[in-house]
Amino acid sequence: MASINACQRHFCDIEQITSFPRFRLPSLKIEGGSTKSGEEVQRMTFTHDEWKSFYTSMRSYVAKVKNRLTDKEAFERELVRHWCLFAANSGL
Repeated sequence: MASINACQRHFCDIEQITSFPRFRLPSLKIEGGSTKSGEEVQRMTFTHDEWKSFYTSMRSYVAKVKNRLTDKEAFERELVRHWCLFAANSGL
């Protein structure tokens, strides 16, 4: 949530884009007594093959020559790629 709000603050303050409202996460209901089994937790993460497919897809997403990207588009795609890889590696 902090990253999203920081991006929106950048858009509003630096870029002068005002069409980005602040993002607020809805409150979550936590039901007592229910725990996830080890299999459920394991399934919430990538398998080795899924992870390999993900990071190779991200590499082709930012391929400058293959996708005929301008410098600005390539830079933006690199930022998205780094954010997605960070999120996947940290369990977000």
